[in-house]
Amino acid sequence: MSRERVFAAIDLEEPDAVPLFDSLYEHRSFENILEREVFSLTPKVVVEGHKALGLDLICSGAGAPEGWANRRIAPTPTRPVG
Repeated sequence: MSRERVFAAIDLEEPDAVPLFDSLYEHRSFENILEREVFSLTPKVVVEGHKALGLDLICSGAGAPEGWANRRIAPTPTRPVG
């Protein structure tokens, strides 16, 4: 249903509901959404979070290279999710 909803909106047709999406990705938000520790905001983590929230659209370009850590949040190196 999400696919049809998004394409209807893009085609300026009336969708069954307004497509929902998020474009601001915060490390701690995904930990709360997924109820587990998140070591890196990889595309896989973003997809899992969007599915958990029931969102219709994912903004491309989300995520960081595997093993990357935001030094302000996790000052010590972390192990990759896996």
